[in-house]
Amino acid sequence: MTGTPTLQEQFDAALAELTPQQARFAREYLRDLHQRNAAIRAGYSEKTADVQASRLLSSVKIRAAVDLGFQLAAMPAAEVVARLSAEARGDMADFLRVDEEEITVTWSLLSVPTTEDGEVVVAGTMIRLAMQENVKPTDRILQTETITRSVARLDLLEAGRRGKLGLIKKYTVDAKGKETIELYDAHAARAELAKIHGLLVDRQELTGKDGAPLFPDFEKALEKTYAGDGPSTDERP
Repeated sequence: MTGTPTLQEQFDAALAELTPQQARFAREYLRDLHQRNAAIRAGYSEKTADVQASRLLSSVKIRAAVDLGFQLAAMPAAEVVARLSAEARGDMADFLRVDEEEITVTWSLLSVPTTEDGEVVVAGTMIRLAMQENVKPTDRILQTETITRSVARLDLLEAGRRGKLGLIKKYTVDAKGKETIELYDAHAARAELAKIHGLLVDRQELTGKDGAPLFPDFEKALEKTYAGDGPSTDERP
């Protein structure tokens, strides 16, 4: 007994009902939903691509194959939750590598007099240097030392090996070659998950103009009813 064909099997069967060029058009259209480009990539003339694409999509068989392709490409609810969960757990630490590097630090030990405009007073500097015995000017002006510091760098190769590149929303490289990434908003993803799991409920309050009650007469009637106005039972003498 043959079971129900899978969605993939139904899609393949629908394509088999088409000519090779029609099937290629259907596949190309599902790539970017651009009718004209899909027709051209499928081998139709550029001059008549718009007309051909419109004609092809009006075909019942081609439309059926395309609709099955949409179903096949659609993201199931479980995958939506899984992707949101990955974004919610996204952490910049997944993309960084911490290295140690040696750098040479240079600083001045000599207080150099300057003008109000910040220019060095050469004469004053020379006098100060001259007053120090057995000291070379360069010994007093600059001091250097090599130190080790920790540096964080992007490691997209390792992030790719760990399957994390899908968490990147934006990637840029500036004129100096500096790479920058922006991840999908983890807080927004957590909020969406909370709604899906019923942890957050959206409430809306409807009001009239300038915050007035939407139905003032109805609300007054309710107040009167629940305030107990009027006899609740028949009064008998």
